[in-house]
Amino acid sequence: MPIALKNFCALILKNAPIGRLNTALRLLGNPGNLSNPADRIRKIAEVLNSVSPSELNRGLITLWEPSELMPEVAENRSVFSGELPTAPTVIEQMMLADCMSYLPDDLLVKVDRSSMAFSLECRSPFLDHRVVEFAWELNLQQKIAGGKSKWLLRQLLERYIPGQLFDRPKQGFGMPIGIWLRGPLKAWAIDMVNYCSARNGFDYIDSDKVKMTLDEHLSGKRNWEHKLWTILMFIAWLENARNNRMHN
Repeated sequence: MPIALKNFCALILKNAPIGRLNTALRLLGNPGNLSNPADRIRKIAEVLNSVSPSELNRGLITLWEPSELMPEVAENRSVFSGELPTAPTVIEQMMLADCMSYLPDDLLVKVDRSSMAFSLECRSPFLDHRVVEFAWELNLQQKIAGGKSKWLLRQLLERYIPGQLFDRPKQGFGMPIGIWLRGPLKAWAIDMVNYCSARNGFDYIDSDKVKMTLDEHLSGKRNWEHKLWTILMFIAWLENARNNRMHN
């Protein structure tokens, strides 16, 4: 798609009211069964005019652009370059990046900590080195075909399990953070943002931007649950670390 056309489409989608986007997507039957469809469309609009695969991937996985939250830090763009590793295709580059960072540094860490906290022993059979090596030897068409991911695994499952048990949208285990922030965690969230706004050493964070994001979420104008949770956890962590240091 020509860059001028991509820029035009991105501009239209970014400025389209959320309510109208949701209405249009409902009329279309919510193609792709997206959760928070309008927010997903806005996210696509933000990365539509990416000039490289690395920039596209970075935009998709980034909740806060460094320039909007930490303008001074963002001047050193090399810190946030996020170049994709080498692989035959862009999709496989993204897969490999996830295997090298998101999987070991996020998902597996959280599963290990939360399971061991309750004396549970979790296993990850798909991460057996022989399975991983076999998967990386497959070509992309054996992984994604007909618009469906995990194609080869689906073919294997069909031998033993009725299709309706697995041929359906993914069901995650996400917490209702958005509802919590508008309900039982509302006062806590406001306190954290006020703590950041009072500076308290947060000179490198645009606290006005954080407050505006929280206000939009609380009003129901936008669903910023993931963006807010990230920055609120950081503020809470830093406050806790400072308190521990003072008491020690």
